[in-house]
Amino acid sequence: MSIRIRLQKGQIKVELEIDSNADPDSVNTMVSLILQKLVNKSSDINKKSTSKLDNDRNAQLRGIMPKYQRIKQLIISYFPETWFTSTDIKDLYESIFKEPIRHSTVTTYLRRMEEEGFLLSRRLGRYIEFKIADSIVPMVSIPSQPQIHNRDEI
Repeated sequence: MSIRIRLQKGQIKVELEIDSNADPDSVNTMVSLILQKLVNKSSDINKKSTSKLDNDRNAQLRGIMPKYQRIKQLIISYFPETWFTSTDIKDLYESIFKEPIRHSTVTTYLRRMEEEGFLLSRRLGRYIEFKIADSIVPMVSIPSQPQIHNRDEI
């Protein structure tokens, strides 16, 4: 007598036939290895299709969105709360949009964003790091006593 296990994840199918006298620990190990392979294989397929979609989207952004806006979007997406350098942005820009950008252009844009209040900067040795400025939430004062108005005053 034997045990038959069929596993399917998307387009990937695995069929395993195990003799009933097999050691249960060995069977568990074998099944978990197969499941791990299935998960890794399907994630590779998803990565390929996702990266193609990302490449199509990035190609559209190259044609529509100016470099300044693309850099701003990269900062929002990849560095929402962390410090980064102009080199980080340059490398990220070139890897995502598959086109070169001058370091001086990146630095100029980052300084403009700082002037606009979008970024903060700090100097660390010879490097300058940037970070998205914290949102300033206006304080609203709430009176401790409710104010009562006469109809004549309103």
